[in-house]
Amino acid sequence: MPQAGARRYATGEPPPPVIPLDARCCRGPTGPSPAHRNRVSASAASSSPASVHGYERRDPSEGPLHQLLSDNLDAYLVARAERPLPGFVVDTLRGFLRCGILRYGIARFRCDDCAQSRLLALSCKRRAFCPRCVGRKMADQAKHLVDSVLPPVPFRQWVLSLPHALRWRMAHDHDLTLGVWAIARKAIDDY
Repeated sequence: MPQAGARRYATGEPPPPVIPLDARCCRGPTGPSPAHRNRVSASAASSSPASVHGYERRDPSEGPLHQLLSDNLDAYLVARAERPLPGFVVDTLRGFLRCGILRYGIARFRCDDCAQSRLLALSCKRRAFCPRCVGRKMADQAKHLVDSVLPPVPFRQWVLSLPHALRWRMAHDHDLTLGVWAIARKAIDDY
C-alpha cells in the first residue's frame, strides 16, 4: 500500500508543507503529524538530516557585510584612535561579528519523535545594526501591534522619503526636523 505522501504526488495534489524543526519539531498538540511520519519514513535512506526538514544552516560569516567588517574593523578602529567611536558602537559592531556563529553560543533542539536535532546559533540582539536581529525585532513588533495593540479597523500608512542631504542636516538640526515634520503633518491632515 503506498504511503499518503506518495498518493498526494500521484494525484497531482501539492506536496505537504515542509515543517521546520523548532523547539516542538514536527509535533502538534496531538503528537506527530502524519506528514512528519511520512517524511521520516520516506527519508530514512537519505543521508542528509537537512533534507528531512527542509532546513539548511546559513553561515552569516559568508555575507559581504560580515566579511567587510571582519577584515577591516580593527584597522578602522586604530585609524580612529584620535577620535574613537563611542563604546556602544564598537560593542554593536563586535556583537554583529559574533551573531549567528556557532562557536559563540548555541541552543540545541531535538525532536523526541524522530531524534533529529539542530544547533541554533545565538544572536547578538543588537537593534541598530545587525540585519538579522533588526528583521526579527521588526517582525516581532509588527506581530505585537497587530495582535495586541491596534484595533481591527482599516489603517493607512504614510511614508516620508527625504533627500540624503536633507536627512543628514535633519539628524543634527532639531529645529529643521520639527519644521519638516510640521509640513508633512499638514500635508497628511489636508489629505
